[in-house]
This record gives sequence, structure tokens and C-alpha cells, in this order.
Amino acid sequence: MFTRRVFLKAIGLVLAKPVLSFGSLLSFPERTLKIYNLHTEEKVEATYWANGEYLGDGISLLFYIFRDYRKGEVYPIDVKLFDLLFLVSQMVNPKTPICLVSGYRSPETNEFLRKTISGVATKSLHTEGKAADFFLQDIPLEDLLKVGLSLGLGGVGYYPGRFIHLDLGRPRFWTG
Repeated sequence: MFTRRVFLKAIGLVLAKPVLSFGSLLSFPERTLKIYNLHTEEKVEATYWANGEYLGDGISLLFYIFRDYRKGEVYPIDVKLFDLLFLVSQMVNPKTPICLVSGYRSPETNEFLRKTISGVATKSLHTEGKAADFFLQDIPLEDLLKVGLSLGLGGVGYYPGRFIHLDLGRPRFWTG
């Protein structure tokens, strides 16, 4: 349950030093993401980094599954977002696929959603390929929230009963 105490603890995590950083990624010889797109029902397991470099084939698969499915528009997602999701996955359960609710959104899709759903930002980082809304099956959202906040690497939104939002913006926290 999301209480005032949990909220205050979350704010403390935003202001605290990160548990991991992007530098922590160097300890992983390979980075693979398992993604399930809820809207298209597509599944991808993509190794996007190995042998000290990003891999074009894996990144292309991730770009595709993160696309704006409403318009069919594929967009170059910032690879740091994949790294951020990889860190979260490693901290909670790397074997469980990430259930992607929203990756890239075209400006038109974002505007449509903004007019029909509350809480959609006018200048969303989704439109820049720098945000993802997601959850992992059988992992409480509160656990994902704590992990996202502990990283201190960007924005973390908590949407109870729905999903977690992570982005590459400045560290901040909100509930939706």
C-alpha cells in the first residue's frame, strides 16, 4: 500500500546516493533484455551489448518492440534507457520479461493520449525515446519503485496497480 511513510521514504531515495550507476554495467560481460509488448503481444530477447560494444542487431530489435505501435513508427531509443532497464531487471529478477506498457510515442500519439488520459505530460520523454512504462509479472510495483528510486538515474513515476515509469531526465519522483 502506498502511504505517506512510503512516499517520504521514496523522496529520501531520490535524494540519496545511487546504489548502482551506469558505471556498474561494466561488470556485466553481456547485456540482454527480455521484453514483452503488452499491446502487440510480441516478445523479444535481445542481447544489445557484448564484448565491450553495443550490438546493432540487438538494438534494432529493441527499437522495434519499443515503437509507437499506434502509428507503426520505429524511433532510435536512447541506449541508456536500455541500460537503465537492464539494471532494474538485474536487481529484481533477470529471468522475468519486462512487460512494456509504453516505450516510444510519436508527438501525435502523445497528444492524443494527453487529451484522453490524465497524467500524460505535454513534453513527455517518451517522444524522445528516453522513457518507458513497464512492470514485471509477479514483482510488486512497490519493489520496482524502490529499485528505480535507489538507482537515482532519472525520473521515476509510480502508477499504483498499473506500472512504473522510468526516464533519463533529471532525478525526480511522482505518483500518477
